[in-house]
Amino acid sequence: MQLRMKITVVAAGAALVLLGSAACGGDSDSDEPSANSPAPAATQAAPTAAPTEAVAAKPSTLALVGKDILFSTDKLEAAAGAVTIEFDNQDGGVPHNVHVFKGTDATGSSLAKTELESGPIKQTLQVEMEAGNYFYVCDAHPTTMTGTISVD
Repeated sequence: MQLRMKITVVAAGAALVLLGSAACGGDSDSDEPSANSPAPAATQAAPTAAPTEAVAAKPSTLALVGKDILFSTDKLEAAAGAVTIEFDNQDGGVPHNVHVFKGTDATGSSLAKTELESGPIKQTLQVEMEAGNYFYVCDAHPTTMTGTISVD
């Protein structure tokens, strides 16, 4: 029975020490918060706004490959202004070019074109484009090599 009393007294004493420490804010000589005291306001995380998604800018340089008598894509997008089309004709001994028209087909006004040359060869075409739709075609293969450029 004596053992039981000692445990009770020790437990009660420890509880009083913890209560006293929490009520007084811990040891006044220490800069660290006690285990029972709340963190200082400066260290609490402030609520943050939901992250915003970055809007990808439309490119001003477009890559286009000619291979197996096909363009690598039939849809391109660009920002209005000076647009550079980097054309890579990978068909050895096969002539290709890029011819750009205003509008959605080859009946629109011709804006610019590269020379019709046999590959492999790389060509660069500089075109000033306003917002709108444009059509591009290989003059040597107008049934299989066509596409559109959407300009914003």
